[in-house]
Amino acid sequence: MIPKSSKPLAQASVSPTPDQPVISVRGLRRDFRRKRVLEGVDLQVAEGSVYALLGRNGVGKSTLSRCLLGLLPYDQGDVRILGRCPWKERRELMHDVAFALETPNVPPSMPVGRLLDLNRRLRSSFDEAGCTERLETWEVDRKRRFGSLSRGQQTRLCLQIALSQKPQLLILDDPTIGLDPLARREVYSDLVEALASSRLTILLTSHDTLAIESLATHVGLLQDGQLTVDEPLEALKERFRRLRSCGPRGEWPAPTPPPQPIYAETRSGWGCEWITGGYAANLNLPPSLEVDELSLEEIFAALHAPGDAPQIAQPTLTAAHVA
Repeated sequence: MIPKSSKPLAQASVSPTPDQPVISVRGLRRDFRRKRVLEGVDLQVAEGSVYALLGRNGVGKSTLSRCLLGLLPYDQGDVRILGRCPWKERRELMHDVAFALETPNVPPSMPVGRLLDLNRRLRSSFDEAGCTERLETWEVDRKRRFGSLSRGQQTRLCLQIALSQKPQLLILDDPTIGLDPLARREVYSDLVEALASSRLTILLTSHDTLAIESLATHVGLLQDGQLTVDEPLEALKERFRRLRSCGPRGEWPAPTPPPQPIYAETRSGWGCEWITGGYAANLNLPPSLEVDELSLEEIFAALHAPGDAPQIAQPTLTAAHVA
């Protein structure tokens, strides 16, 4: 990545206090022309977290990322990164914050070695030797021009440059989009290695729910410009279940309704299936029910219906159930 400023960045490092989140967003609103992209977003990311920001295309994930980085102004609200305002204090923050955007802002004609040298001169914390060693492992010559690298090589290079800056916070905007499965695995392997050796905080947007599930500690879901889900990944997975009742009648097999909210109901000749977001281990569910866990991808699908909004489907109850 090429920092915006051509002057060396400030050297004073900023560390969050024990009770201060690395990222704090309150009431964030951002409009583009007459369209409201973000509406009252509240977000807190604690030190050491890996926060996955999910959402369908066009819901504002990249806009939020750029507001956090001070690359876009916002119309209303308060944003603090390591206690500082990224729009007013971006130069000071960039010593402790690194990022890799969906589209790298690197001239295609720039040699790789020149890119590393530029980052070394701008950031005293930049580990050029370590970055060069990685390039040799990947068999990427420093003389090669950035535009001649494959998409996967460009992504890994930008990620490695960001990690070599030794940041406290790393923001990644859809880092694996357009990559083949092997390249995606290599990118996430680099992230896992970095997390194992540092107290790094990461916020990343992604559509790769399978990989995110093994990496994230927390999950946020943007819908219609608002954060409709914001919780630890394990807590989210714990409250979602698929409930299945076999039999030709397809009725809920209990005198009390199923745990709410119900996001989907499917009926067929073999019985009925419900997706609930209100499961708890201490619920007294009918023993005839089959209860299955859901993957993050299945939860993401359950939370979306045509029109980009959750759809609550109420199950069918018999007269005895509602008496």
